[in-house]
Amino acid sequence: MFPYSSDELVNILGQMLQFNPYNRPTAKELLKNKIFNDIRNDVLEVPAPIQIIIDIDKYPNKTKESTIDLMEDL
Repeated sequence: MFPYSSDELVNILGQMLQFNPYNRPTAKELLKNKIFNDIRNDVLEVPAPIQIIIDIDKYPNKTKESTIDLMEDL
């Protein structure tokens, strides 16, 4: 379907485009992917000084189905 893209790239994009945020990998998880090996600079990778919490993050035990219901209520 994407002849000029590697399977690894298509896979990581598919993970990033998951509708349910609980099914998406975090930025930190994504940056560990080998696709970034050529541009990774461990010295520059430092944790963010603050964490941003949005409403959807307040419900960490929600299932995929209940999260979709919650998002429809917003």
